[in-house]
Amino acid sequence: MHMRNVVLAGLCVPLLSVSGLGQSTNCVSSDASKLICSIPRATQTPTGTFNFFNAYFGTDLSRLPLATPASGFLFTFDKKLGIYDVSSETYGPIMTERGETIGKHKVYLAGTYQRFNFNTIDGHDLRALPLELTQGSGATAVYSVTSNRVDAKVDQFAIYLTAGLVDRLDVSVALPVQKISFAVGSTGTQYNSTGTVVGSFHNVIPGTASGIGDVVLAGKVTVLRGEKVKVALGSEARLPSGDVYNFLGTGTAGVKPYAALSRTGRVSPHIDLGYRWNGTTILFRNKAGVNQRLPTDLYYFAGADFGVAKKLTLITDYLGQRFFKGPRVESGAFTVPGTTRTFSVLTNRKGPYSENSLSIGAKVNPAGRLLIALNALIQLDDKGLRTRVAPFGEISYSF
Repeated sequence: MHMRNVVLAGLCVPLLSVSGLGQSTNCVSSDASKLICSIPRATQTPTGTFNFFNAYFGTDLSRLPLATPASGFLFTFDKKLGIYDVSSETYGPIMTERGETIGKHKVYLAGTYQRFNFNTIDGHDLRALPLELTQGSGATAVYSVTSNRVDAKVDQFAIYLTAGLVDRLDVSVALPVQKISFAVGSTGTQYNSTGTVVGSFHNVIPGTASGIGDVVLAGKVTVLRGEKVKVALGSEARLPSGDVYNFLGTGTAGVKPYAALSRTGRVSPHIDLGYRWNGTTILFRNKAGVNQRLPTDLYYFAGADFGVAKKLTLITDYLGQRFFKGPRVESGAFTVPGTTRTFSVLTNRKGPYSENSLSIGAKVNPAGRLLIALNALIQLDDKGLRTRVAPFGEISYSF
């Protein structure tokens, strides 16, 4: 009973910090310092003009890969000895789930660090984004032809707590703390409706923010426990606890049910399949300024752990995601009204897309039930808002 009280207390604390609901911003006065206002300030356009980038960033924040909140040590009850004993031949995956649970009344605590340095958006270099931004309409319209640079970095620290309530049921909480570095530079020429140059600008708007991100609560139950093959069903709930206007959170809740299958042994393959639903958010608005849902996605992961030595496990995983009705960017052209001047620009639309990544890592057991993990998440394509390589480190302990 004492163990359950500790777990419930750990799960309730993050709920006290939930914020960001019901807020509004128009990028004037005190709101102008928010990171969500960096792009409209740099490009001298209304908030809604560059919404596709905020939508991409919001989509990415909703699925930033957190490490699996599952212990590297698994415990089963030895009836002959009357004690719980370590039952796994590997220390398990890093970015994916396996079918086993940690064990009754066992607790796992971990701290992790990841860094994301975004480089491209649908294959286009974030250091050179040619865009046409329109203000007004008809005779009063102003057309800005711009070259833009966006520097976006996320340093994500996270604390994980997992507890085995009963033999086949785990509950977990993940508390991310993030530092967002976000800078926008924009150089543009402005034309009126007759094609006359009416102005130009060059702005650089740097900014940083840090704080608690979106807290994740999770549960997993093993529904099939054979001698070698295990199957688990689980679900994660993402809470809108981060400051959406500083890109520390998505501004909306999300739910991700999943199934995980794994086989125990010195070589332990595993497969995950899940689906994520998201709510509406200020980060994803249509041209009329109405909040839209962040895109849902189907994810499919597969990989294996290799127990290459008594205290060393190597891990490799393929991570695939299919997004539905997400923001897309593609090359296009813009001709300034009243002239023959035509510029290559990027246009945006909604549509499906897939992202594929490779995870390569290792877990080392230096002493006792202490584990140290290192990992690299490597992009395999250029769809979406991507970082080429995301490094990861973790220290965990099971007790």
